[in-house]
Amino acid sequence: WVRIIEPMFNIINTIPGYREIDISPHFLIFFSIFFGMLIGDAGYGIVYFLTALIAQKKFKALKDKSIFFLTYVLSSCAIVWGLLTGIFFGSHPWMKPMAPYFSDATNVQAFCFLIGATQLSVAHIWKFLRKLPSLKALADIGWICILWSAYFLAKALILNFAMPGFIKWVFITGSALVILFTSPMKNIFAGIGAGLGDFLLKLVNSFADIVSYIRLFAVGLAGVAIADSFNQIAISIGARDILSGLLSVFVLFAGHTLNLVMGILAILVHGVRLNVLEFSGHLDMEWS
Repeated sequence: WVRIIEPMFNIINTIPGYREIDISPHFLIFFSIFFGMLIGDAGYGIVYFLTALIAQKKFKALKDKSIFFLTYVLSSCAIVWGLLTGIFFGSHPWMKPMAPYFSDATNVQAFCFLIGATQLSVAHIWKFLRKLPSLKALADIGWICILWSAYFLAKALILNFAMPGFIKWVFITGSALVILFTSPMKNIFAGIGAGLGDFLLKLVNSFADIVSYIRLFAVGLAGVAIADSFNQIAISIGARDILSGLLSVFVLFAGHTLNLVMGILAILVHGVRLNVLEFSGHLDMEWS
């Protein structure tokens, strides 16, 4: 089931090095979530799904059908997210969100931070399991604590959520684990010095990486805004006669087609980036 992500790796033309791990299952799962949020429109998801269905029938002689099945999975995620947020070729008063919680911008941004903290924690859990039984594995437990501290800090600074009191102890515990066990040595002070250096270099990046997941909200919101703009232009033109009706249809077709194409570009830029940079960076993966 993971093999359907292979066309994406062929597009970006990058694969793990011989001694690096294969993140394909995690890439597929999180990339699908990112696709749904970045496109963020049930109508667009249906268009992608039908396009893949038509293409599969037209190119039925093609042996490798992975690209079609990948598109079905991705477009289904866009449909689900669009239904949850009430977006269908833009926002409309008659389209009610299935999950009103996600109709609030602050909640969606908080959800983006949650996805970031979860995905980056997965990277450190993976590193922890690979390092066992070495004491170095404890440093990754420390980074998980720091990531969740950064998650609550981002919510407090950017979204004005209250900062839980226990988080300072989580951060202190995580910092101690990173400093003590990043490079444990017989010379304790040398080991602490190495750990402190790694801690200072990566601390700000951990916060920045969590915040960078807000792009899922921002790009999705931009797509909805563009769709709404073209809808309003078409409404203002109206359909008083044949000419104005045709012009309205043209505006809708051209505007939404442009948005569909820009959505694909957004996926290739932002959806791929979060996997091969943020996630892979915390996994110490170089794609060598």
